[in-house]
Amino acid sequence: MSKRLNRWPWAKGVDPSVYTNNTWPKISIVTPSFNQGNFIEETILSVLNQNYPNLEYIIIDGGSTDQTVDIIKKYEDKIAYWVSEPDRGQSHAINKGFEKCTGEIFNWLNSDDFLEPLALYNIALNFMQSDVDVLLGRERRIDVEGNFLNVSQGTTVHTTLSDTIGRCHIDQSSTYFRREKLLEIFPLNEQLHYLMDGEMWIRYLLRWGQDRVKAIDDILLSFRLHTTSKSVSAKKDFQIDKNTFENSLLKYLDISYPAAEILLSRPERSDYAARWNIKVNVEPSTVISHFALRSLQAFYLAGQYSKAHVCSKFIKQYNKSLYNLHKLYRFNLKVRMISKFPLLAKVA
Repeated sequence: MSKRLNRWPWAKGVDPSVYTNNTWPKISIVTPSFNQGNFIEETILSVLNQNYPNLEYIIIDGGSTDQTVDIIKKYEDKIAYWVSEPDRGQSHAINKGFEKCTGEIFNWLNSDDFLEPLALYNIALNFMQSDVDVLLGRERRIDVEGNFLNVSQGTTVHTTLSDTIGRCHIDQSSTYFRREKLLEIFPLNEQLHYLMDGEMWIRYLLRWGQDRVKAIDDILLSFRLHTTSKSVSAKKDFQIDKNTFENSLLKYLDISYPAAEILLSRPERSDYAARWNIKVNVEPSTVISHFALRSLQAFYLAGQYSKAHVCSKFIKQYNKSLYNLHKLYRFNLKVRMISKFPLLAKVA
């Protein structure tokens, strides 16, 4: 075992040399790819250069026509499985990869991102030393040239499960799962092309709760933002995906709540088929209050003040702490003024 492991700041008091190669849990990493030849070699090397002794690395390429396949072939002797063939998109590629996985720990790594050095040892030690099923790290955001932008807050877990589900924030790239816990969650919903990870996260929480989730401050990877990445180029489609599974969950929880018809007026994907299955206690009004808050903001920015006001009234009735936290009483005053003096809307 490399002596440099003992110099990890986060591993003070830990001697990784006590672990043999057979002790380290198998980690399965899937990289979905399509025409990312400019970045994928850095991605591949960031995984292989971890020198992690129990790695299962899988690449599912969607039939790239650039240099991607040639790059993959350079490293195929160190890759557990790879294929390049047409698929139905990123979700389908990840599902194909997940079917091949046999590891104890799982995540997927996109072909324009890369792991931080020793990240897999960090992840493995946290799973080995803690009784957890999900590990939440953080990610460094970079631009197309690799220049630092910021550091993410990471996937967020809140005081109550209902709040965590309602806020639904996941930084998937730095969130690692015990694979066995995902067997009831997978496959990903292929009708979602942008927030399949958000729906997966909610489904996990509904099935298993958040008691066995651990957050760490360590940065596990660099997440690249560039003009062709989904995170930059398709913000409207991201919102439609979010509306889609939020509306579906809203119906599943309780369609009879006030403001339900307003919330369900948000644009969504028509071909979506939900697979909700609640096994833990969830407070529907808390979850829906968070949905209403996001809708309120969208309606207000769109000048749909009456719809925004309905959302605010619902939050005030069912989640007073959220209402006060976001100072929605000020919003209500502003909307009442706009209703009396419409010209104010131009400067609101």
